[in-house]
Amino acid sequence: MYHMKIKLGTKINIIVISIILLLSAVIAVVINHEVRAGIKQFAIQKANSDLKLSSNYIDSKYPGHWEIKDGKLYKGSVMINDNVDLVDAIGEDTGDTVTIFQGDTRIATNVMKDGERIIGTQVSQQVAEVVIGKGETYLGEANVQGDIYQAAYMPLKNAENEIVGIFYVGAPQDIIETITSKVIKQFFFVLVAILALAIIAVYLFTKRIKNRLTRMSTILQSAGEGDFTAVIEDKTGDELSDLATSFNQMSHNLKAMINEVTISSNQLSDAAEELLASSEETTAATNQVAVSITEVAKNVEFQGKNTEESAQAIEEITVAITKIADNASSVAGSSSETTNQTEVGYKYVQNMIEQMKTISQANSETNQVIRELESKSKDIGNILEVITSIADQTNLLALNAAIESARAGEHGKGFAVVADEVRKLAEQSSASAYQISVIVSKIQTETQKAVQMMQEANLEVTNGVYLAEETGKTFNVIKHSIQDATLQTQELSAISEELSASVQQVNASIEEVAQLAKVTTDNAGQIAAVTEEQLAATEDVSISAASLSKLAENLRELVNKFKV
Repeated sequence: MYHMKIKLGTKINIIVISIILLLSAVIAVVINHEVRAGIKQFAIQKANSDLKLSSNYIDSKYPGHWEIKDGKLYKGSVMINDNVDLVDAIGEDTGDTVTIFQGDTRIATNVMKDGERIIGTQVSQQVAEVVIGKGETYLGEANVQGDIYQAAYMPLKNAENEIVGIFYVGAPQDIIETITSKVIKQFFFVLVAILALAIIAVYLFTKRIKNRLTRMSTILQSAGEGDFTAVIEDKTGDELSDLATSFNQMSHNLKAMINEVTISSNQLSDAAEELLASSEETTAATNQVAVSITEVAKNVEFQGKNTEESAQAIEEITVAITKIADNASSVAGSSSETTNQTEVGYKYVQNMIEQMKTISQANSETNQVIRELESKSKDIGNILEVITSIADQTNLLALNAAIESARAGEHGKGFAVVADEVRKLAEQSSASAYQISVIVSKIQTETQKAVQMMQEANLEVTNGVYLAEETGKTFNVIKHSIQDATLQTQELSAISEELSASVQQVNASIEEVAQLAKVTTDNAGQIAAVTEEQLAATEDVSISAASLSKLAENLRELVNKFKV
């Protein structure tokens, strides 16, 4: 649908001129009403003034009271009925219509109708009620034989203060209309002149405003197209000048902002490219980390399996050592009287145990503990050989003692009893040594399996062997006595207990290593999952960086459209 485009200047002219015309019409209506009312009021006041002057004129010209004689109205001695000279003279002097009533009937008047004086007609009922009925002066419009007059009526009273007639002075309505028309015409001419001047002033003002707005519109249109190089020059100090100042300030701020956006877009583009390159490097590194984590998880899982197998072997060794400890305790119980004499050998064995504690330091030292166990098993075998040798020698000594006691006869019976007890003890030691040798043989077999599985050399076991040899030398010093055998037995018991404790510690360490391996495997899985998430996030960053670079380029192209 077509809409007619009306310019702002035309709109302002139409609005202002419409307001002026409407205001002029209102003023014209008000002025017309007020002028009419004023002229009417002036006419009434003039009529009242003329009424009083005329009454004084009659009193001075015809002295005496008003009275009715023989049905006629007199003033003093002069009859007023048909006294046209009196009313004509007053009418000529005042320019009014003049009428004298006898009662309510006209008896003298200068009011003409159809060329004749309207004698014998009555006053209007409205006037009669006020003037005759109330004895008051009537001021206002009056209907005189169908014509409207602005009139003043006063009662005429005789010497007894009785109302005998009415004296009227008035101006016809056509005189008021004439005066009003002249005033309205003059006002209209003045209003038209003022309206013309106002229209010219409004036109010139709106034309000036239009020119200023046109300049502003041209610059604003250029700004809308991205050209902010122009500046609005307007120093009138009004609202349009403030608008121009605001636009110039806005243009200045936009120039600064566009320059900053240009710089920022360039920096953003460079940063986006750097971010894209960094994200690509991060993606490659993350892939490498993921591969490494996967390999670590596999290795840790394999190590966990080996550790479980080592734990099973250590469990078997622990059972064997426990049996050795039990048997050694039995031997030690039968030789408790010789405990104090075995302290020196125990110290050497204690030193050996301290050396073996280093086996529990890490998972790699488990192999060393097993080799130490193998060495100690060999030492125990040597000790058992010594014990067996001591037992055989003791048995031989006991046999010799029995022979010597038999030779001694009665004097050797007591020694024969002792020799028999020593022989029994030697037999028990030999039997225990045999049992221990069987157990040690099993330990050596299990240890050999562990050694074959681990396949690692152990320097600490060599040190343990050396200490065990020193212990063997100490036991050789006391090999000719039962006390030496007891000491060796207690040493064996202590060694078995320490070995059992060490093996338990090794077992605990292996379990911890297995647990750590499991945790490591789990953590490796979690790390792999996190790495995958990080890889996905890095890929998202790469995509975002590419998008950011694209947006930066678009922003740069958009900013380049502006002229600053």
